[in-house]
Amino acid sequence: MEAATYNGSTPLHIAAYKGRYDAAVLLLDAGADVTARARNSNTALHQAASNALSIRMCKLLLSRGASLDAHDSKGRDPEAYARVLNRSNNAALFADVRAAGGWSAYVAAPRNQLLALRRELPTRFRTGPCNAPRAQARLFLDKKIPDDVFIHTLTFWRSERDV
Repeated sequence: MEAATYNGSTPLHIAAYKGRYDAAVLLLDAGADVTARARNSNTALHQAASNALSIRMCKLLLSRGASLDAHDSKGRDPEAYARVLNRSNNAALFADVRAAGGWSAYVAAPRNQLLALRRELPTRFRTGPCNAPRAQARLFLDKKIPDDVFIHTLTFWRSERDV
């Protein structure tokens, strides 16, 4: 079934362009195609990239499967489109996501860094005195707590990279 369009743009394109996060969530939850193209071959991510205040919208679309490799009719991917329009925050986000290897890796990076830090701490710091509150110190420093439990606990921690 083809999505209804207005001048070649789907409702998701319009919500992304106008920065209507709440509408975009509803549309995506209802099955809107995040990869749909407008007449000029823009995706909703291109539309979000054009709005200087929509970094949250860009994160939402990326988290729902929007492609950083989609090109518009002029051959620009969303990062290049954001740079042309001088939307440096959006362009920087896209560059960071691409450098991380994709959205999932980008979101997981802060948690993976904590896990790496936990593994690298010398044994003397794990068993020595700690000024951190007891529960956090035990979770982070106690080698009796397995890494998989530590990782699961980190899923409840939100970073600025989450949507």
